[in-house]
Amino acid sequence: MSNLIGKITNILLLSLIAISAVLAILFYIDIVGASEYSGVTKFTGILVDWAILLFILAAAAAVLFSLLNIVLKFMDDAMAATKSIIPFAVAIIVFFIAYSMASDTVLSMPQYSGADNVAGTLKWTGAGLIMTWILLGLAILSIVYAEASKFFK
Repeated sequence: MSNLIGKITNILLLSLIAISAVLAILFYIDIVGASEYSGVTKFTGILVDWAILLFILAAAAAVLFSLLNIVLKFMDDAMAATKSIIPFAVAIIVFFIAYSMASDTVLSMPQYSGADNVAGTLKWTGAGLIMTWILLGLAILSIVYAEASKFFK
């Protein structure tokens, strides 16, 4: 079964790499390049859409395989599964802390008349930024702790 999964994964990976290589070649030989008339790229949207698709696939694979790993560990050893759940729980807790700290105050921007200056969008954006800063601080603290613990051993 794992051999079949490995073969399917390799075929999928090689096909994604081949499509990416073809798009890169088409871009560099200027088939998917700049338009002569408008100065704007003709099919750059295809490349951006492909990059977004690859990002979504990578994110989904990371989450799905992590959850699959938790389920498989839980079937073998419940204690190992609880250790695998801890990072998800910490991420959820950090997100709720960041979301509660984020402000939903609408910005006063006289020159902007777009639709993105609404409370909900600003709350989610603020939560994402605060979560990034919290995770950066935790990463720096963990590096300092790891080095300090090595020093005192």
